[in-house]
Amino acid sequence: QRRVHGDFVVRGIDHLIDVTDHSNLRERQGCAKALGFLSASHTDLVLDRLGKLSKPVGKRKDGKKPLGESARATALLAYGNVALKTPTQLMMSRLEPQIAPAIVTLLVEAKTPEVKEAGPLCIDMVGKSLRKAPGFALKSKEQMMDGVMNIINAADKKWAHKEAWSLAVSGVHALTSLLLVEPKLSHEMGEKVVQLALCLMTKEWLPKNERKDKKDDGSATDTLKTDMDDHVLQHEIGLLVCGLLDEGCSEDNLFELITPVGSYLFSQSSRDRQNSISLFVKLTRRFSELRLSSSMMPSPYGAKFAGLGTVIGFLVPRLCDSNLAVRGTAVTGLHTILQLFNNLQQDHPGFGKMADLLAKLLVLRGALETAENRELFGLAKQISNFLAAVVPCEDIAKVATFILERCLEDFVEDSANGACVILSGLVHKTAAKFSEENVKLLVTKIISLLPKLFSRENCLVGVLHCVKTLSKHHIVAIVDVLLEQPIPLNETIIKVLPSVCGDGALAKAVIEHLLEAMLGSQIFQEGVRKMALRPLTACCLLGYVMDVCHDSGTASESVHPSKAQLTCAYFLFTSASHESAKSDDDAAVGYVLKSFAKYVHCAYGRHCGQWMEQFNLWSRLADGADFSMALAETLGCIAAEESLSDEERCVDPEDSIAALEPTPLRLTNATAEIFRFIAPYINTQIECHRLTATAVVGKLLSNCLGSKELIQGTMNSLLTRAGSAEMVPVKVHAISSLGSIAVHPYDEISHFVAPIVTTLLGCLSDDSNQIVLEAMTTLGKILREVQAGSHLDTVAVPICMRLRPLFETSDEFTRAEAFKIFTVLIDLSTAGKIDQVTMEQQIFLNVASVLMHVNDAEVMVRQPAKVALHSMGSFFVSRAPKSGWKMLLEKPSYAPDKKMDFDEFSREMAALWVREYFSHVNDLLLCLNGYFKVEVDQVKANAAIFCGYLLSHLEEPALKRCNVDLSVSGLISLLGKENSAPVRQKAAKALGLYPNY
Repeated sequence: QRRVHGDFVVRGIDHLIDVTDHSNLRERQGCAKALGFLSASHTDLVLDRLGKLSKPVGKRKDGKKPLGESARATALLAYGNVALKTPTQLMMSRLEPQIAPAIVTLLVEAKTPEVKEAGPLCIDMVGKSLRKAPGFALKSKEQMMDGVMNIINAADKKWAHKEAWSLAVSGVHALTSLLLVEPKLSHEMGEKVVQLALCLMTKEWLPKNERKDKKDDGSATDTLKTDMDDHVLQHEIGLLVCGLLDEGCSEDNLFELITPVGSYLFSQSSRDRQNSISLFVKLTRRFSELRLSSSMMPSPYGAKFAGLGTVIGFLVPRLCDSNLAVRGTAVTGLHTILQLFNNLQQDHPGFGKMADLLAKLLVLRGALETAENRELFGLAKQISNFLAAVVPCEDIAKVATFILERCLEDFVEDSANGACVILSGLVHKTAAKFSEENVKLLVTKIISLLPKLFSRENCLVGVLHCVKTLSKHHIVAIVDVLLEQPIPLNETIIKVLPSVCGDGALAKAVIEHLLEAMLGSQIFQEGVRKMALRPLTACCLLGYVMDVCHDSGTASESVHPSKAQLTCAYFLFTSASHESAKSDDDAAVGYVLKSFAKYVHCAYGRHCGQWMEQFNLWSRLADGADFSMALAETLGCIAAEESLSDEERCVDPEDSIAALEPTPLRLTNATAEIFRFIAPYINTQIECHRLTATAVVGKLLSNCLGSKELIQGTMNSLLTRAGSAEMVPVKVHAISSLGSIAVHPYDEISHFVAPIVTTLLGCLSDDSNQIVLEAMTTLGKILREVQAGSHLDTVAVPICMRLRPLFETSDEFTRAEAFKIFTVLIDLSTAGKIDQVTMEQQIFLNVASVLMHVNDAEVMVRQPAKVALHSMGSFFVSRAPKSGWKMLLEKPSYAPDKKMDFDEFSREMAALWVREYFSHVNDLLLCLNGYFKVEVDQVKANAAIFCGYLLSHLEEPALKRCNVDLSVSGLISLLGKENSAPVRQKAAKALGLYPNY
C-alpha cells in the first residue's frame, strides 16, 4: 500500500513539474511551495525528484518537452521550501547530504536572472529553517554565502537597475539570515562580507543620465531620486553588518567592522558619508546593546572601553559636516558610545554627573542640525569642552591622534576646520595630563601633517596653536621629537619652531635642552670620526631657535643667560665638524657654521658680526687648516664686543674697529664665563676639542687683565699642553698662547717666567720643525716683552746652548728665529738685565755662528745675523767704549740691510778679533775648523777665508799659542778633497794668507 501511495506521489510530483510554466514567477513559486508541503510527509520522494529537476537540461527520455533553464529556479525555491516545511529532525538529517550540496551547485552554475533571483530566496528559507534547530552546525554555510555573494557581484549589466537593486536587497537579506546559523564565519569570509556590504552601500543604482541631481555638491538635500527606496537596502546592510558583530562581540571584532565602514565617512560623496555614518552608528549601538546585556556587564569597578578614543575620532569630522543629517547622526553615535562608556563604570563616583552631561549633548544635536557656518565652530568648541570633561585623558590623546591622522585633510573643509577646533580645545584642556609618549606621538603626527596643511590656513594655525600649548607643559618631549628629524631641517620644522620657542621662557628651556644634547651626547659615531646625528641636529635646531629669539625680541631673556656655554659649544662643534670632514662628511661644517652665524647675529650686536665679515672669519672658519686660529680671532671679536660701552655700541662698527687692535682687554664677566666653561676641554681625550680649547684659552690670556685667578688657570692649562707629548697643532697653539702673558704686569706673572722658558726650551728639541719654530718665536716674544729681571740670569745660558745647533739647521725660518733670540739676549745683557760676564762667555761661544751667516744665502737669515753682529758690537762697546767695534760697524756696507763683501769683512773682523780678543782666537779657530765639515758650501767657504785672515794677523809668538796646525790641515783637506770650486778657491786663498805656509 505504501508502494502504491508512493507511486501516486511521484506521478503527482512529475505532473506538477511538467504543467508548471517555470518561466512564470507566480507558477514557479506555487510549484515550489507545493513541493515543500509534500516534503513534510514524503521528504525523500520530493528530494529525489528535485535532484532530477536540478540537473542540466537536455533531451528527456519520455519524449516530453525539455523544462528549460528556468526549472532550476523552481528547484532552488523548492529546496528552500523543503528545508522550511520538513520536520526539523528529518530536515537536519537530509540537509548536509542532499539539500546543501544541490543548493551550492545551483548557486555556482546560476546563469539566468530567474535562477539568480531564486538563489537568495532559497538561502533565506534555509536560514529561517535552521533557527528551529539551535546548535546545528551547517558545514556548507560559507559555500552557500559565497554563492550568494557571487550572484550579487556578477549581476548582468544588461539588467534593469531596479532588478539588480532588488537582487542586492534579497541577497543581503539572505546573508543576514544565514549569519545566525552555526558555525561562526572565518576571518577571511567575514572580510568578504564586509567588503560586499560596503560596495553595495556606496553603489549608485540609478544611471547618471536618469538622476535628478547629476552633481554631488555635498548639500544636505543630496539623496537618491528614484522609486527604489535606498533606505531599504541600507537597512538590510545594517542588519548584515550587525549580524557579523553578533557573531563575536569584542572590541577587536567591532574595529574589524567599523574601520572599513569608517573609511567611507571621509568620502567626497555626501550620500556615501550619510550611509556610512548611519551604518557606523548602528554598529556602535548594537555593540553597546550587546556589551550592556546582563551576560556581558563587567563585574569589577573601572571596566573600560579601550577603543573609545578611536570611535570618537571617526565621528569628530562628521559633527561639522555640510550634510545636516550627517551631523545629527554623528551626535547620536557620540552619545551612544559615551553612554556605553558611562554604563560600564556605574560604580564610578562621577556616574551621575556624566549622565547629566550626556543629556546636554542631545541638546547640542538640535543646534548642530540647524547651525549655519558662522555658528558651527562655536558649537565645535562646546563639543571639545564636553569631551574634555567626560572622556579620560588617555582616550583624549587617541582622539587627538586620530584627528591628526585622518580628519584635517577631509574633503569637506568645514569638517576639517571643525575637527581642528575640537583638537585645539581638547589639547588646551588636557595637555598637562598627557604622557610624554602621547606628546611625542602627537608632535610627530603634526610634523608629518604640516606640509599638507599649507593650503588650509585655518587648520595650519590651529595645529601650530596645539604645538604651542603642548610646549608649555612638555617642552623636553617636544624637543626630543625635533632632535629625531633628519638634516638638513625642512620647512616644516622651521614652521613649528616659533610655536615651540616664541615665548622667552620656553626658548630658554629649549636652548638648555639643546645644549644638553650637544654637549652631553657622544659627539662622534661609534668607531668612526663622523659627527653623531643627535648632537648635529641639536646644533642645526639651535640656529633656527636663534632666529626665532631674534625676531621675537626675547634674546636677552632666553639666549643671554647661556651665552658662555653657547659660545663654547659652537667653538667645540666647529672643530668637531672639521674632524668629521676628514671622514668625507663635508656637510657637517656647513651645518655648524650656518647655525653659528645665526647665533652671533642673535646673541651679539652688529659690531661682532660685521667685524667677522670684515676680517673674513667665516671663510677662515670653513677652512680646515685655519679654523683654530679663526676661532681664536672670533673670540677676540666677541671679547671686544663685550667690552664696548653703551656709547661705543651706538657707533658704526667700522668706526669702532680700534677695539680689535691687539691691545689687552680687561676681563669681563662674559670672558670669565667662557674660560671657566672651556678650560676643562684642554685635557679632554677628543683631540679636536683640545685644539679648540687651547686656541681659545690662549686668546683669553690676552683679554683677562686684572684677573690673577684666570691667569693662573690659563697658564697651568697651557703649560700642561705645551710640555706634554701632544699632537702638533695643539702644541703649537699652546706654545703660541704662552707669549700672550707678556701683556700682563710683571708682578702678576713673574713666577711663570722660568716655567715658560723651561717649557719652551724643551720644545726646541722637538722633532717637528713647526713646534720648534713656534717655540722660538714665542721665546723671543717673552724675552723682548717681559721685563724679567734676575729671572733671565738663570735661563740665559740654557737658552744659548739650545740655540747653538739651531743656527746651523737647514730650515731658514728656524735659523732666522735663532739669531733673533740671540740678539734679544745680547741686548738685554747690554741693558743690564742679564749678567754681562755670563753673556760675554755665550757670545764668545757663538760668535763663529753669527760670523758665518752674515752673508747667508737667505735674506731672512742674513739680516737677523747682521743684527746680532751689531748687538754684539754694542755689547762690547758698552764694556769697553774704546773698542774698535764701533768704527767697524758704523761702515755703511755693514748695515743689516746692505749686502757686504765677506772677504773684506773677514779681513777687518779678524784683525779686530786678534787685536782685542787674542785670548779667544784659538777657540774661534777651533770653531771655524768645525765648519769645514758642514754641508753648506757657502758656510765652508766663509769659514775657510775667515780662518785664513785670522792666521794672517797672528805673529810668530802668537802662532805658538794657537792650534795652527789643525787649521792648516783643515784648509789643506778642503783644497784637496772638496768638490765645490768656490770652497777650494777660498781654501787656497786662505792658505796663501798664512805667512808660514
